[in-house]
Amino acid sequence: MATQWRGAVIYKPTSGVSVYGMYGTSFDPSGEGLSLSASTADLAPERSHTVETGVKWDPNKYLLLSAALFRTVMSNLREASPTDPTIQILAGTARSQGIELQAQGYVTRGWLVLAGFTYMDAEILSSPNGDRGSQLQNAPRNNLRLFSVYDLSSKLTIGGGVEYSSSRVPGTVVDSNGFRQEVPGYWSASASARYRIASRINLQLNVDNIANRRFYDGLDDNHVNVSAGRSVRVSFIVQR
Repeated sequence: MATQWRGAVIYKPTSGVSVYGMYGTSFDPSGEGLSLSASTADLAPERSHTVETGVKWDPNKYLLLSAALFRTVMSNLREASPTDPTIQILAGTARSQGIELQAQGYVTRGWLVLAGFTYMDAEILSSPNGDRGSQLQNAPRNNLRLFSVYDLSSKLTIGGGVEYSSSRVPGTVVDSNGFRQEVPGYWSASASARYRIASRINLQLNVDNIANRRFYDGLDDNHVNVSAGRSVRVSFIVQR
């Protein structure tokens, strides 16, 4: 029987600052996500160990700033057998580590900001398939998110956001032609406007992927999902 646990310690040097540390374990059984098959039915769970430390700061009651360092090591990683690719064995080790920065709250009374940046170094540490040092599947090194809204008046609010993701790989091993596949990074921008018609009635406009960029927002080792093009939505919102 597999077990998992988690523990954390929080220290507050001042009323507005919290410093924390966390360590925990987890496991991923072979049947997760309805993925059980003849090649994985007899395999033990993959196991992970995670450590994280960080700080959170409330400069005022409207704004929260945070930073965290994290590291996760997964052992018993399911890998294709080097002698028979149709079956899987527990032979790999992978690691993901990095830093996450976040800011959320009101800069001024009418200006809301949500921002986050993550740097992640995720790679294979050991493997029987010659992919040691390879970037993990669908794990961009850099990810940036920024969203902000501003109240121009008591009735009109405008906003917008940008998102960036660096290049990713659909798999850790080379393909049948000897190439290592990779999808490029991308930028995407959005905008919104909301007008209050009455106390509980709003008219909202959203424009996504303003530049009509083509990028891949999902991928696997056998397919990719192409992003939607520029889209415009108008919503009539009634609050109860």
